[in-house]
Amino acid sequence: MRWYVGFDDTDTLHSEIGTGKYARYFAETIRTAFPVWGVVRQQLPQLEGIPFTTHNSSACVVIDTSSDKALDDLIQAATDHVHRYFQEGSDPGLCIACETDKSPILENFGRLCSAEIVTQKQAFAAGSNIHLSGHGGTNDGIIGALAAVGLTMSGWGGSFIDYADIRNLPSRISIQELRERGIEPVAALRKGLAPHDRQKLMAPRGIRPRLWGGRPVLPLLQSNNLDWEPIE
Repeated sequence: MRWYVGFDDTDTLHSEIGTGKYARYFAETIRTAFPVWGVVRQQLPQLEGIPFTTHNSSACVVIDTSSDKALDDLIQAATDHVHRYFQEGSDPGLCIACETDKSPILENFGRLCSAEIVTQKQAFAAGSNIHLSGHGGTNDGIIGALAAVGLTMSGWGGSFIDYADIRNLPSRISIQELRERGIEPVAALRKGLAPHDRQKLMAPRGIRPRLWGGRPVLPLLQSNNLDWEPIE
């Protein structure tokens, strides 16, 4: 059973951690109880009228568990996490949903948040059948938290900020090693060649696979020596 835990508006300009790191910390705290599949960052628009700290991103922790009754435990763990790291002046929101909650309404809400200003009223209407809660300030974080869940549920949006051991990869690894980690390397150009297992990936700044088709996919550009490098 797959669960989605979304966070947003968790920080301020003076916070030591942003929403992405905040979500990764949560993933670390629950790993012993819940197998974490990955943490996905979702970019939201930087429009006039939308308050945000620096980048206006939200994050979703994706969990795979054999239990279909994990909701109460996840709500408690996530709420405790929000309160533990609460920053005065932030407007944190929390959203939790199960794969059985997946619907066009949730997915379309996430896409709407990527295109225009959305209200809390719209968020509560779209998320009426799942857990959605505000935990301080204006509670506006519920909007981005729900968007993070909806976009991640769709399987077609966002980038992985944590998956397998991507944060500890060497700067040069083989394409085969990527595939062994469950990450599919693809050429980012229309006339790009197919990456071969024996070729190398040069990634001194690390990698952030995209969530495409419900799996981690890494778009690549080929260098002059036929090795590969990730696009930004």
